[in-house]
Amino acid sequence: MRLGLVEDDISRLYDNWFIETCQEWVVPYIGDLLGVQGLYPIQAAGFTQRAYVVQHIAYRRRKARRLCWSSYPRCDRLACRGGRVL
Repeated sequence: MRLGLVEDDISRLYDNWFIETCQEWVVPYIGDLLGVQGLYPIQAAGFTQRAYVVQHIAYRRRKARRLCWSSYPRCDRLACRGGRVL
């Protein structure tokens, strides 16, 4: 009986590591760890801050990928088409 409770708790804690599967109360904490500004409590039903944090994560991933490609001169030439970074 206690083993099942512990396993459920561990499973729930593991799900809270990721923004896609975390409980709603964890979203502001993940956002704070990432430095997301402008997270305010939303009391309206049906609205969540999860999408805002996910967009911030996606932006940071794109930015990191662009910086990574630009650090390799040959790769930068391959990734650039007409002055645009793909």
